[in-house]
Amino acid sequence: MQRILLTVTLIIALVALSHASRRYVPMGAYIEDAELIVVADVHASELSEASMTVKSVLKGDKGYKGKTIDLEKKGMWISSGEVSLPEKKRIAVLFEHQWRQSDMRFLPIVEVYEEKEEIQALKKLIKLKRISSEDKRIKKLIQWFPSAVIS
Repeated sequence: MQRILLTVTLIIALVALSHASRRYVPMGAYIEDAELIVVADVHASELSEASMTVKSVLKGDKGYKGKTIDLEKKGMWISSGEVSLPEKKRIAVLFEHQWRQSDMRFLPIVEVYEEKEEIQALKKLIKLKRISSEDKRIKKLIQWFPSAVIS
């Protein structure tokens, strides 16, 4: 009886945690914090492990292109702040700084973008962040969005 009660309590807690919201962080801040940003096909994603094939590298070590990244958490730590990694093709995955040295209590992922529009915005923002001159960044924005120019 005690075991059943404990199991039911754990399930209720997990459901409640899965509906908790993460705090909002601008995409630009995630880009700055990420060591590696890839577009990948996620093959397997569970609470304790994930596997993905990298299709392209948007930021970081280009050697990951075409490779499989396998992640396995140590233990069953769960946090409402942890990013949900769906089994889906062509999603953007942003890995935290020093993700390979992570203690792996949580998957070392700071954010995931699933929608085509989000991934396009991510790619443009990464290109924009690579431009060091503010003047050149503004010119690039005007080039990309000519109808948004204010006279």
